[in-house]
Amino acid sequence: MRLPTHMFLRRARTNPAPAILLAAILSGIGLSNSIPAAAASPPFAATLQSVSAGEFLEAMAQAGPQQTVSFSNTVVTGRVHAGSVGLDTVRAAIRLRGVTFEEQVSFDRVVFGGPVRVSKTTFVQGASLLDARFEQNVSFTKSSFGGHTTFKRARFSQSARFVDIIGNGMMSFSSSLFNGEITDFTRAQFLRPAYFDEATFANTTSFVDAYFKLESSFKEAHWRSEVDFSGARFDQEALFRQARFGGETTFDRSRFRRQVLFDKARFERPASFRDITFVRTASFSRATFIESVDFSHCRFKTEADFSDADFRAPVHLNAYFGRDLILRHATGPLVDLRFVPTDATAENVDSTFSDTSRIHLHNSDFGRMLFDWAQFSGRLAATDTTGAGALGATYGAVRRHLEAMGLAADSRAAFREWMERHRQALPPWGIERLGLEVFGATTRFGTDPIRLLWWALGVILLFAVLIRRLSPKQDDPNGLLHFIYLSLCIFVHLDFHPWHPVGRTRLLVAIEAVTGWLFLAGFVALFVRLLST
Repeated sequence: MRLPTHMFLRRARTNPAPAILLAAILSGIGLSNSIPAAAASPPFAATLQSVSAGEFLEAMAQAGPQQTVSFSNTVVTGRVHAGSVGLDTVRAAIRLRGVTFEEQVSFDRVVFGGPVRVSKTTFVQGASLLDARFEQNVSFTKSSFGGHTTFKRARFSQSARFVDIIGNGMMSFSSSLFNGEITDFTRAQFLRPAYFDEATFANTTSFVDAYFKLESSFKEAHWRSEVDFSGARFDQEALFRQARFGGETTFDRSRFRRQVLFDKARFERPASFRDITFVRTASFSRATFIESVDFSHCRFKTEADFSDADFRAPVHLNAYFGRDLILRHATGPLVDLRFVPTDATAENVDSTFSDTSRIHLHNSDFGRMLFDWAQFSGRLAATDTTGAGALGATYGAVRRHLEAMGLAADSRAAFREWMERHRQALPPWGIERLGLEVFGATTRFGTDPIRLLWWALGVILLFAVLIRRLSPKQDDPNGLLHFIYLSLCIFVHLDFHPWHPVGRTRLLVAIEAVTGWLFLAGFVALFVRLLST
């Protein structure tokens, strides 16, 4: 059988001399493009040679299972279309190094029975491996794909490595199945949209330091084992909707410049999102976290949406929030929102939320919440408004969590803030508004009994001065002290004084007596409330 032009088939051998002699003969007649390392010399190693698409496909078709089809430093001209020659199975091992395919390469529905090792190879017009099957290890290290490239519904039975690849055209791995021990996209660069929708990764997967310049989509992708996106960069929208993470998941030190959506995603093992910068909205709406999840030291520059999220284990949100933190309808045993400084000497524990941040806790249900009231003060918001009408239950829940942490003073501060917002929301001249004005001014809405005592003393002194000014001079034998004593007796309803008001003083005495009853009722209600709490 005659060897195709520019192809070299290699079998396993122990003595290199025959192979060297054969290579020398073939190269002498222009039939070899790959020379064994033992016979290669610098001039031949650096020379680019040309082979047609037909010759390339013929080499693939004729090679047997124990052979290797090897091309290096070669330009393949013409469109490589496996279907045009009826090629559906490649039994030999494939080794391509420094090869350039000038036109599109198509191996749709082709089965590769041997290992495929491609390195430093350029697919100028992209490649199509739709429904392709790889039975052995696959590697496309340091290769570039210029046009539309698809591995849609491809099946990888062994390890698949796409380390340091450059996708200059759109790349699709949608519905692909990666069954090997390792799937490696470390430092891969996707300069056009990249799609991994509904792809399945059976074992360890790495996207460490990968770069996605345009849209990236992992909708409904399924990782059955651990996956690592540490240091990955996403310059445009990243979609992980309904993705399922079956193993430990790591996104530490990643950067998302546009919105990232994990809506309805499911994390079945611990997940780590530490030290990430989310420049735009980060949405984990209706996501499920079976085990712990950690967002420590993250920076959410805009919205962080965890609405309807289901946390089955503690969640650490010790992060910086530049805009809204949305936890409405979220559930879980514990959420930790306390700020953890990256520097052990740092003291600015109140910088977790910016001045414009709002916290949405409407109908959230957490067994425990760990936070500082200084973080929440002035930031609680309802679903669509910061009005007080929908915030009563939220403030109540916050107070219960503060009391559970033993922070009674902070709980009272939260109650005062809620009452103040409720007061401001009422019509300015309504009875309830006026009552709350007095209630807030005298007792800080029932949280400060000492303040009420000082107000009572002020009222007694005020009426003492007024009664003295309106009383006849003969009723002033002992000066102001005499009228302070009279005012005190009137205020507390004691009859230990022989004085009887006349004229206009009778009205003042009646007003002070009624005021005394009101203050007495206020004292009783206040102390009953304090004792009950």
